[in-house]
Amino acid sequence: MARRRRQKTSKQTGGNRALPLGGALFLACLVAWGVVRMREQQAAEAATSRRAPPAPEAEESSPFADMPGSADDPFGGTTQGPVGDVVWTTAEELAATAEVLYQATLDAKVAGDRKLMVEKGRDSVQRFRTALADSEPVEAGLIERYGERDSRTRHVVRARKVWFERVLWLHKSAMR
Repeated sequence: MARRRRQKTSKQTGGNRALPLGGALFLACLVAWGVVRMREQQAAEAATSRRAPPAPEAEESSPFADMPGSADDPFGGTTQGPVGDVVWTTAEELAATAEVLYQATLDAKVAGDRKLMVEKGRDSVQRFRTALADSEPVEAGLIERYGERDSRTRHVVRARKVWFERVLWLHKSAMR
């Protein structure tokens, strides 16, 4: 008794040959759709960049017209900077002169002029220290009034941190 072997059909093997072809077609359509969308988006961006900027709206149509400050004056009409404090303004001016001296110290160090470097470094440290001491109550008041996350407070804290780092560098490098 010999057994006859039967050939297996595609149903018996469990394979569906149309599935990989359908998946590949779906993927190709998805990629083509993505390319078309990307080109449409690029064309829209190019069209908006070619257009003239919109005309400024009238003052009365602006919902924030009655609020202080504008695009031209972001600090709300104060000429004293974001903090609006005369003490802070003088401290910033003093720190600006100290920064000029700090740059002169760096130039003297590069040039190898030790005497000038020490002289400019001492003047710079003195001015930075005065600015730091004068601005400390301003920072404390801003933190108390507005909190640490307010933009004015962060501006003051950031500036004072830079000044303090300058003093540390000057002590390490120029004051020896």
